[in-house]
Amino acid sequence: MGSRLEGIETRAAIERVLLHEWDPIGIADCGPPDEYSLYAAALMGMLVRGADASLLEGALLRFERDAMGLEGNVARARRIADWLTLLTRWEPS
Repeated sequence: MGSRLEGIETRAAIERVLLHEWDPIGIADCGPPDEYSLYAAALMGMLVRGADASLLEGALLRFERDAMGLEGNVARARRIADWLTLLTRWEPS
C-alpha cells in the first residue's frame, strides 16, 4: 500500500502508546511488553484504512468493555485515539 503508517516502527509506536498511556489493566510496569499487541494490530489496520479519532475511540472502548470486561474509560479512549491519529500526520525527518 505504500502508506507511511505501514511498518515495524509504527506498530511499535502504537504498542508503546497502548502499554504506557492507555494501559486499562495496569500492567505497564509488571506485565509482558506485548500484552496489547493484538489491539495494536487492529488499530494500525484501522489507521491505514483512514479511521478517524471517533472510530479509534470506539475500538478502544470495545477492547476495554468486551475483551477485558471493564467499564471503559471514555476520556482515556478519546485521548489515546487523538494521539493515534497524530501518527497519520507524523513524517519522519
